[in-house]
Amino acid sequence: MLTSIKTKIIILVIIIYVILSFVSLYQGMEIDDEKNFHLPLLINMSEHGYLNVIFSDKYSVANTPLPYLTVHLFCEATSLKPNIFILRINNIIISFLTTLLFIFLYNLFTNKLDLRILIFIFYPYYLKVSFLYLIAIYGTLFLLLSIIIINKSFRYSPFLSGLSTSFGILSQQFLLTFPFAYIIYNFLLKIKEEVSGSSFKSILFFCLPLAVPLILFFFWGGITHNNFRAHAISFQPTHLTAILSIIGITFIPFIIINFKNILTKSSLIIALLSIVLGVFFMPNWQVRGGSSQITGYTFHLFDLVNRYIPLFYNLVIPLAVFLGLQTLFIIYKKINLNLELLLLISCLTFIAGFTFNELLAERHLLPLITLLYLLILPKMPKGFLLVVWTSTQVIFGLLYLFYSLYVPSSTVL
Repeated sequence: MLTSIKTKIIILVIIIYVILSFVSLYQGMEIDDEKNFHLPLLINMSEHGYLNVIFSDKYSVANTPLPYLTVHLFCEATSLKPNIFILRINNIIISFLTTLLFIFLYNLFTNKLDLRILIFIFYPYYLKVSFLYLIAIYGTLFLLLSIIIINKSFRYSPFLSGLSTSFGILSQQFLLTFPFAYIIYNFLLKIKEEVSGSSFKSILFFCLPLAVPLILFFFWGGITHNNFRAHAISFQPTHLTAILSIIGITFIPFIIINFKNILTKSSLIIALLSIVLGVFFMPNWQVRGGSSQITGYTFHLFDLVNRYIPLFYNLVIPLAVFLGLQTLFIIYKKINLNLELLLLISCLTFIAGFTFNELLAERHLLPLITLLYLLILPKMPKGFLLVVWTSTQVIFGLLYLFYSLYVPSSTVL
């Protein structure tokens, strides 16, 4: 019976991908980042060579170059010129593989599949990077693969998980934080005496493949190409406020279910910290983003409401930060498995990494939000609230995807 349910859900996922792929390809026009950055880069690679472009001033994106390799090799093999259809089909395939990895990890926690995985699939920024040619999906793919390999814990898993992490970094620099999570996780397990052998040896083998992205960064003179030095590393406490606010708003149903866990003495400390961050380190929403600013629909919504209700911004942000901190604290208290510990440590290192990013957009948080869904969805009990969350996520996700595809300049959100 369980196998039958799993099969039906996998078939449902395939049907969703087929329908949304048609919607994406039918639109057929490159928009925003596709038009301004990714497609021109691939055309340059087609004309001047993949490696030549990476190490020249023709490199026109801020992220690392691995995501473009599959499209480039396909176009070279078929003598086709890069176009929006090839780009989006490539992302759709990568997204489907990422979804399968998410389902695999979700099944490890629950030993079953149910419709709550739709909450992740229809997360608006997951749909967006899946059916437009945006790059965040590649880092998420390799992140999930690395976690699966670590969990398997066989002889070569440290090296292979390090290799997958290396591919992730070569797709998106945000994955640079994951090695720190792996190191902390290994030391914690060693302290708990739950790992055999040398933690140092595992860490060493994990880190060996990371030499590849480090070589790239050496030739670039930094973690971004010289054309994109605006994406600098600097401490941005306003980004911490933004990240915690987004977590709090995204996972409100989880807070509602665990409301009793909020009524503790620790909540007073969390409330004070929320007020400090929300009052003194308040980010501003901007269309294009910048230092101490955030792009994305969460803060756009805050901004819209604030235009009609003065002081709304000042009240809702400390509350959203409080909900975000409570979400992380409740997850911590509910950890039962080593794999959950790895996911939580990874979330915390991602938050730290994003806080040191000069330019931050809400869609950049996809790896973090993905791990939080893996930690939260298995712990959501069945009931009316879960049905409401699933239904509203599907509706909002679809509306946002259509908005991104068919409303001019909407992809900046």
